[in-house]
Amino acid sequence: MEKIYAFDEIRRIVSPILQNYGVSRAYLFGSYARGEATEHRGNY
Repeated sequence: MEKIYAFDEIRRIVSPILQNYGVSRAYLFGSYARGEATEHRGNY
């Protein structure tokens, strides 16, 4: 079973990586962005 991450968890995990590489913006898309992620959707 895959874990479904909450938006705040994704932000906490990804923010330091983005800062390390000088990325100022990143976008969430697909089933996660729509709030429809399940254990079978969104993690490919």
